[in-house]
Order: sequence, then C-alpha cells, then structure tokens
Amino acid sequence: AAQGEPTPSLGMLVRWVAGAGVVVERVLPGTPAEEAGVRRGDVIVAIAGRPLAEAGAAGVGLVLAASLSEERVDLTLSRAGRETVEVSLEPRYVAQAELQRTPAAELLNDAVGYVYVPSFTLAGTGERVHALLADLKARGARSFVLDLRGNRGGSLAELGVLMGAFVDGEWARAVSRGRVVWTAAFERRGGSGTAVLRAADGRVLRSAAVEAPALVTEPLVVLVDEETSSAAEVAAAVLQATGRAQVVGTPTGGNVEVVRSYLLPDRSQVLVAVANLELVDGRSLDDGIVPDASAALDVKDLARGFDAPIAEGLRLLSGLPFSPGRWF
Repeated sequence: AAQGEPTPSLGMLVRWVAGAGVVVERVLPGTPAEEAGVRRGDVIVAIAGRPLAEAGAAGVGLVLAASLSEERVDLTLSRAGRETVEVSLEPRYVAQAELQRTPAAELLNDAVGYVYVPSFTLAGTGERVHALLADLKARGARSFVLDLRGNRGGSLAELGVLMGAFVDGEWARAVSRGRVVWTAAFERRGGSGTAVLRAADGRVLRSAAVEAPALVTEPLVVLVDEETSSAAEVAAAVLQATGRAQVVGTPTGGNVEVVRSYLLPDRSQVLVAVANLELVDGRSLDDGIVPDASAALDVKDLARGFDAPIAEGLRLLSGLPFSPGRWF
C-alpha cells in the first residue's frame, strides 16, 4: 500500500521482548484494539487459542498476519502479570501511519489526566491536544502528565498551538546572528486563541487559530527521553525552565534549532538551521533537558504493568515519597 493509504489493521504496535513475550507497546486511537479494551503493556499469549510462548519473535509476525487476513481475531492477553483477558477484534482498514502520529489521552486514575503526543508533524495536532485536555478536565482531572517520549518534533505552528494550553503570552524567541528575528506567543481573545510568530518589527509571520482553547493551570509533569527532540524538546524545556512543569525521564540532546527546508532540482531536500530558540528572557535552550527526576522505561517492566517514568510522574504530582505501582 502507498504511504498513508489505509490498510487492514488491529490498531496496535507490538514487539517481541525476550523474557516477556509479544508486548503491546501502543494502542492506536479509534481502532479495533482500543475499542476491544486492549491496553498498552498487555502481553499477547495466544491467538485463537494458539499459544505464542514457543513462537519467539515470529509471534509478532503471527499477530500482524492475523490482522491482515482474518475476519475476526481472538486474543488471549496477560495483563500486568496478574490476570488473563480474552478479547475479540475485527480487523478493518485504518490509516495506521497517520494514527501513529495522532495524540491520545486517558485518565491514569480519577484525578490525573494523561496525554501522549507522538509527533508534531500531523496537521491539527495542537488543536487535538486542546480538545483532549478539555475532555480530561471535564472528566475530573486535577493534574496532568504530558508524554513527549519518542517525539522527534515537527511543525512549529503545531507546537505553538499546543503551548497555548499551558502558557499565556510570549513563550520563546528565535535568535539569528545575535539578534531576535521573531517571538512566539499564544494570544487569547474571547473564546478563541491564536499561536503567533511575530517579527521584531511587529509583523505577524505566521499564525494558527484554535477555537475554545484549553488552559491547564493545574500541576503538570512532562515525560521525555533521549529521542525527544526539536519541537518536543522545546515544549518540555520551556515548561520546565519557566517553572510550569516538572520533567521526568532521561536527558535530551539540545536539538532546538529553527530549520528551513530547501527543495533541490533533483527533488531532494536540504535542511538548514537558520536560528536558535531561546526563552523570552534570553536563556539558552541549547544544552538539552536535565530531568527533575530520572526514570527510564523498561519494556519488561511494562509487560508487568509498570511504566517507571509515568509512576515517577504520579509520585511528583501526589507528593508521595515512593513511586506508586512499584512492586516489592
């Protein structure tokens, strides 16, 4: 199938992990897996009653093949190593490449909302995050976890819209050859908001509007890892440096340049860094992020129901002296 074209799918990303099995690393929004109640961290132990324990890495291929050829797929799942769950899924055509870049949200408990933003490359990402946050607040969320792990960046416009959910006014500036060339801000008027890039002389260089923008003033934790870069790294760095959020994860590399793309005659592209991003007060973002609390994901732990960075984020939000969910 052509890139972006819908293909038959169950709507989940799986991975063989030695010592754990076929682990569900991600459930895509609006897909058969989500609708059937499959959860991240579930381990697929059987397909149509056929055990996968002896299949090894080939078990992943069996899951994928089932999603392409069967009218119905019956899975046996081990959840958190403590219970067995049976689910039945009907594969259907989905735009999997697009869904892999689509933000998703859930309540981690009755009071903590969780939003995962895998990329800033998909149009409408920022606006979708506002809608997800508003829904979580309506469902009772009083604190939030923003997961930017694995997010390699993307559109500066989508970043600007997302930032408006957490900040008001200017939040960053671009500097080239020692001078400020533009500032980034989120401006609210009435029931709408606009992400704006404004030149030093006041001209609007770019803008993106969102209706009924969310405003999250509640406690916030941002999750990062070594793959968090570009626009995602900027988001986490600004929220941390301004005191708006605590950051949990592993250090990032400091890839925060403004990049311009040039199309060459042979249709290849050259990416050129044209400016550096700084905080409004002039503090550099070049050194990367040192998390307020260190934690790294271990997929074997995930298969037992434990995501260390999320648990550490919950600890910070709750003020507990230990990470919830840790077994002894």
